[in-house]
Amino acid sequence: MSTEGLLEIRCPTCGARQEWTSTCRRCKCDLRLLRTALEAYEQNRRECLRLLYAGFGREALAHAQTCERLRPGPHAQKLVALCHLVDENWARAIECARSVAADGG
Repeated sequence: MSTEGLLEIRCPTCGARQEWTSTCRRCKCDLRLLRTALEAYEQNRRECLRLLYAGFGREALAHAQTCERLRPGPHAQKLVALCHLVDENWARAIECARSVAADGG
């Protein structure tokens, strides 16, 4: 998810919804680090998908794990599971997929 594609965000400090700016309109929290983290997530997600498409599951895994650290949740967990699947690490792929399903993703 690129920050350019986001029309609005929710401030992680006070919860205010607003358009992307460098600071929160309500609490004046600095949002530049959040933008940087989301941009890094998107870059790693795209590189992961590019490597998966080329059949390089093991190489893609590092990017998927970075996504998982930057933005934990079902989308990143599914990327990790897919990397294991493409790498033919069946047991790990099933384990990751079950983890996603157990979390409701």
